Amino acid sequence: MKKLQISFLFLCNCFINSYAQDRVSHQEDQQVDSPNEKTELVSGKKEILFFHLSYSPVYFLRMVTENEGAKVYYGFYGASYGLSYHYSKNRFMYLSIEAGVHALLPSVFVFGKDGVMAGSGSVILSNNHKIERLTIGYGLSYTNYIWQKGVLLIPTTTEESNAFGLVFPTNFQISKRLNLGISYRPTFYKPNMTNKFTYEHSLNIGFTFKIRLV
Repeated sequence: MKKLQISFLFLCNCFINSYAQDRVSHQEDQQVDSPNEKTELVSGKKEILFFHLSYSPVYFLRMVTENEGAKVYYGFYGASYGLSYHYSKNRFMYLSIEAGVHALLPSVFVFGKDGVMAGSGSVILSNNHKIERLTIGYGLSYTNYIWQKGVLLIPTTTEESNAFGLVFPTNFQISKRLNLGISYRPTFYKPNMTNKFTYEHSLNIGFTFKIRLV
């Protein structure tokens, strides 16, 4: 009887040890699928380069001109492209060119119903933090503003200026490659104008598709 008890305890001990080893092995398999991923988890870094292409069906622009003063324009044409470099697991730098226009057919600069074509083009550099599906960023922007008044393809008055400012992008991940986002770009300093400190901004809401390059 004593030998039977000892054998039973031995088998129980073997079962417990085997179960514990299986649990550890299963957890490691879930956390690491390949040696490269194991290295990334240990180092905490994931250096990946993506190409981004965006279209914004909603676009707002606040511009200050000599002809109309401060006025908000809206349009349905906003686009951007850029590169993001993921220097750690949940952080990345983003460099892009963004543009938007208030007009009927911006590709041929046909003026809108009010006879005005207003638009902006920006170069932005932002640092971004990803929290689950949400990405929040902040950075610097350099924007070129253009305002034209005319009839069809013929502009009669043109105003153009450059400005320095900030950028605050926010994105929500819909799928692995598709995001829905909003980008707010306020500008404050216009070096080539008499009134150098002027608040203007552009804001767009749209979709971004990204392609992994590295």
